[in-house]
Amino acid sequence: MKQRKYTALASIALTVVVVFAGAVVAHEGHGKPAMGTIAKVEENVLTLTTEGGETVTFALTAETVFKRGEQEVDREEARQGERAVVRYEEHDGHKVAHEVLLPPTEAPGSHGDGSQAA
Repeated sequence: MKQRKYTALASIALTVVVVFAGAVVAHEGHGKPAMGTIAKVEENVLTLTTEGGETVTFALTAETVFKRGEQEVDREEARQGERAVVRYEEHDGHKVAHEVLLPPTEAPGSHGDGSQAA
């Protein structure tokens, strides 16, 4: 009887460990998000101004990915005054950008409200 009780507890404990380990792996690499307007883009630095007026600086590395919509684009695509979401990690007190998400480009002839030119 005691053996059955310990086996049941061990099974529950193992299940909890596996579930939590899966959750940690699923979120690994996503980083923290920051949203705002691009104030400046330089070779190794992107500066973002949040809606609250806070200026946040991110280090850009060779591994930083820029995307417009779902498509990967060059760093030069990011323009001052454009909205962006930056996914980053903090390392030694510095925010390092892993991904910069830019709004998708509108289709030619669209008016920005979903309607098309006649």
